[in-house]
Amino acid sequence: ERADRIRVLLPLDLADELARGQRRAQRDAALTLALWRKVVAALPPLENRSLRDTLRSIGRGFRRYDTRFSRSGSIVTLTISFPKACRRVCWG
Repeated sequence: ERADRIRVLLPLDLADELARGQRRAQRDAALTLALWRKVVAALPPLENRSLRDTLRSIGRGFRRYDTRFSRSGSIVTLTISFPKACRRVCWG
């Protein structure tokens, strides 16, 4: 309930909570970027334009993500370009 969530916030130092959340968001963003770089580096030499376009879009998303805002409030739009047929072939 909303009132219960508000009561939880009352005793907290909101500036400290914001700083802690921003540090967590920065850490999560750094880990995600490192994972994305590993995926890109490990790509086999396939001519799969959809996969490469999708990974390129994800990479552009990192430039738009701002950890000063809440994780749920920062929405990064990605273009996922992956044929539905590949889902059946790749993942059953």
